Amino acid sequence: SLGRLRGNGTATGGTGAPASKSSSSSREKELEGVVEALRRVVDKLKADNDRLMRVPTAGAPGSAGNPSSSSSLVDWSKKLAVEKRKAERLEEENRLLQGRVKGLEEAGVQASQRLQQLASLRKQAKTREDE
Repeated sequence: SLGRLRGNGTATGGTGAPASKSSSSSREKELEGVVEALRRVVDKLKADNDRLMRVPTAGAPGSAGNPSSSSSLVDWSKKLAVEKRKAERLEEENRLLQGRVKGLEEAGVQASQRLQQLASLRKQAKTREDE
């Protein structure tokens, strides 16, 4: 048996009598190993916690992903208004550019028709010269 620790910290062999010196030191080493392992776990958990506290998550209250606090809600409202104005400006610019494209397409069609007319007139003029 591993024995137990009495209230004063000395090891017992299970009967209440002090344990032998070798079993006491091995038990002490075993407990020190457990304490060290637990310290490493605690340190790792603290490091993970610190890392998570620095990086806002999408669902955390007050973070960029969850506008649950009033200041975040105000920030989101401002951002929304700015983005709506940008969208309106871009839509207006899109309408203007589409109008320009339509006008240029029509001008291209007219230019093509005029080139055909010009070619036809040259052909007619050439046949008249040959006569």
